[in-house]
Parts: sequence; C-alpha cells; structure tokens
Amino acid sequence: ATIHHAGSGTAHEALRSGRPSLGVPFGVDQPYRAERLHALGVGPPPLPRAGLTARRLARALRELTVSRRADGYARRAAQVGRECRSRDGVAAAADALADLGVAAPA
Repeated sequence: ATIHHAGSGTAHEALRSGRPSLGVPFGVDQPYRAERLHALGVGPPPLPRAGLTARRLARALRELTVSRRADGYARRAAQVGRECRSRDGVAAAADALADLGVAAPA
C-alpha cells in the first residue's frame, strides 16, 4: 500500500503502481485527489493531516492491508494501475495542444 499527501504527481504515481492507496492531504488541491482515490475504490476515505494520529493511521493501514476491504482495494488498484500504465499521457497532452493550435503537431 501507498500512503501519501495526494499531490498530483504522487497520486498519479501511486495509481500507476497498482497498489492500494491512502491520501493524507495537507491542503490546496490535495483533499480533492485524496477523495478521488477513495471514489476510484483504491483505498479508504482520506485521513486529513489535521486529524492524523498514530491510532487513526494504524487503523487506515489495517484497512489497506488486512481488513475485509483490503482485497477489494488491491484488485481495484491493480486494475486502475494497468489502465494508467497503458496510456501515454505526454503524447495525449501534446496532441491536445496541437489540436487547439497552441503547439506544433508532433
């Protein structure tokens, strides 16, 4: 399992890894992505930093790794990871910019 702040790059790499994931957002746009991880089914609800305690973190770790839900998180994370790894996001972004006329075609 991966536990992280749910920043854009970190959340993406956690998804690409195909492992269950828990967001511990600190602020700005991180709460949104932490909620999205849960909505995707790859992990439990976010654990906001303001409410972070050793007991809550231990509970979240158990949920990610040994609870009745852990197998479901693992299966869904593996599925999402395969999907993420199958796409070339840089090429898609370059094509989108070219389609908008703001960059030369590749």
